[in-house]
Amino acid sequence: MKGSVKTVLRLSQMRLYKLLNLLPLILICVATSSCSYMHNVLVQIEYRRLQSQEPSMTNLRHLIASETVFIYGTLDDIDSIYTDKTFAVAAISNQFLKSELVDVMHGVRANTHYGLNLPPGEYQFLVFTDLNSNARYEPTEVVGERAVWIPDEVTQTVIGDLDIPLEEPLKKKYTVTFTAAVSSGETPSLFYPAGTIRDINDPLFDRDVATLGLYHPAAFLEKARTMFYALEEDVPYKIPVIFVHGIGGTPAEFKHILEKMDRRRFRPWFFYYPSGSDLDQMALFFQNIFLSGRVIPVDEKLPIWIVAHSMGGLVVKEALNIQKKPKNRIVFISMASPFGGHPAAAKGHKMAPMVLPAWRDLDPDGEFIKNLYRRPTDPLVEHRLLYAYKKPNRSRLRENSDGVVSLSSQLRAEAQKAAFTQIGFNSSHSEMLAQDTVVDYVIDELSQAKTNLPPAHYYYLLADGFDVSNNHAYSDQQKHSLRYLGAYMHALADRKIAPLNADQKRFVSTALGERKPVNHIEKTWCKFVRLNQLSIAGCGLQK
Repeated sequence: MKGSVKTVLRLSQMRLYKLLNLLPLILICVATSSCSYMHNVLVQIEYRRLQSQEPSMTNLRHLIASETVFIYGTLDDIDSIYTDKTFAVAAISNQFLKSELVDVMHGVRANTHYGLNLPPGEYQFLVFTDLNSNARYEPTEVVGERAVWIPDEVTQTVIGDLDIPLEEPLKKKYTVTFTAAVSSGETPSLFYPAGTIRDINDPLFDRDVATLGLYHPAAFLEKARTMFYALEEDVPYKIPVIFVHGIGGTPAEFKHILEKMDRRRFRPWFFYYPSGSDLDQMALFFQNIFLSGRVIPVDEKLPIWIVAHSMGGLVVKEALNIQKKPKNRIVFISMASPFGGHPAAAKGHKMAPMVLPAWRDLDPDGEFIKNLYRRPTDPLVEHRLLYAYKKPNRSRLRENSDGVVSLSSQLRAEAQKAAFTQIGFNSSHSEMLAQDTVVDYVIDELSQAKTNLPPAHYYYLLADGFDVSNNHAYSDQQKHSLRYLGAYMHALADRKIAPLNADQKRFVSTALGERKPVNHIEKTWCKFVRLNQLSIAGCGLQK
């Protein structure tokens, strides 16, 4: 009996020793995540048990060890049938269960993007809208469909452009019925996917949701579906600043920078991703959303600024590798990023009972880190490498570090060579996001951002437009255009500035009454002129 007790004690000591070896990795994830980690180990064990006894595609989607693919596309309302409706896009499978609802995205508007996260298999994508307003989606309310096949040998972990045309209700015998999601009160968007516009203090950005993204990506993506978030509606002349958090992080960590940012000139965007996931996949998704122009339009006249903390810097660096040739100038500010990987990740890869895909990618000897600098930095990309060197007394790292990431990893030789500049701060890893010297540096750099627009044009773009928010004669999109582009349209129509392209020349011709308004901007301006009886432009006389 005594021998058994000694054996148990010895095994317990070995487990404790292994956990202590993993402590730096736990710290780089979330300061209080060790309990979450063990809880999710048990969750994954239960999913594996269910999959072996009662297999389903839904179980498979929630297994962190299984491959999943991100699918996105738009709902194309070509004939403008459903301008005032929202939709649910559902992925249906018959692989294990008949008409299994594997994933669904609620609240999608016409001509905006949907996104689904799915394991390999055959699916039927169905688009529902609640035609009878009973808060349920029923077989008679299917208004679009598309067959999708994801092969077992996945070569693409992100597949885009799977657009679905919207039609009149389809007369087929569908069997799927499910409850419509209740709106959480998020701000609707004219241009962005459903639920994109949030306050920086939104509960979606709380630490517990971020921890979910670390250990349970599928559950995270049921909450943070699009991975793209903004604080306001799109304003095309504002310079985009994309914030990318690290492992276990959230957009809320950047609030100190946001408080000092000139929001008249800049539009903050956030890549809020499940940070325990495969970094190659996250980088590909980042490139698809922010750099390709397929999801979020890229304006070549505007630079793109990216501010990334910790592991977020690796996601961005790999996305720039994928992008190959940028469409416009990119300024990339990395903060305490482990470009050389993290040794604790290698230990976690070998010893942990549940291995996160991100841990494999952070392994200094792994393929992701080895290949991170396989491509030279494009001349259009300027990398400002910020490193931290304040090592807290409680740090278990033996070498010089910021308490979480070693200086040798932050200052990897290839990273230094590729950087436009590098600056060190007497800050710890997590303090870097709130320290005044770091925040002020980022703000000072942003203040020097320039566009390719002529100064006179930029002056009128930054000028106040026309507030017609209480006038019901205008659509929401027209109100938005007049609010942010009204002064600019006025200056063009009054010929205070010269048109820059063919579209603007046609606008001026319309404003002078030489042609009828055709597109949204022309119709908006002519309506404004007519309703306000302005005498500066002939289009106001047209019916």
